[in-house]
Amino acid sequence: MAFDFGNLLPQYVGGLAAADPAQAERDFGTVAQHAPSSAMAQGITEALRSDQTPPFAQMVSQLFGRSDPTQRAGMLNQLLSHVSPAMLASLAGTIGNFLSQGSQPQVTPQQANAIIPAQLSALSVPPPPQSPAPPRPDATPSPHATRL
Repeated sequence: MAFDFGNLLPQYVGGLAAADPAQAERDFGTVAQHAPSSAMAQGITEALRSDQTPPFAQMVSQLFGRSDPTQRAGMLNQLLSHVSPAMLASLAGTIGNFLSQGSQPQVTPQQANAIIPAQLSALSVPPPPQSPAPPRPDATPSPHATRL
């Protein structure tokens, strides 16, 4: 028997189902198993961009604080894999130096457990949007460009 989203959806329209967080967690797990991954990704992206969602750094910090040491290490390793070498060097004073001979950082559960959630804010604040790059002088002109 296929999962019926139609029976579940009315419970959550308008945010009225927040009374039972345990049930919401079970329902999310069920939906995540049955929904296409592209739909899940789109929904999570929209939720994270919502003006009703706390800042990303705050959510990461809360998630980190509620995680076990293994989950914390996984989060840190994932976040650290996306920062520049210069930022890794600057973070060494804040969260510790996890580099070994210039390699990709690998945080152990023991190391992750020593980090407090507030220390993650530097890792989880997205960079400011960049302005579009100016056109290159040697770029191929548009076929619609006017010739002088």
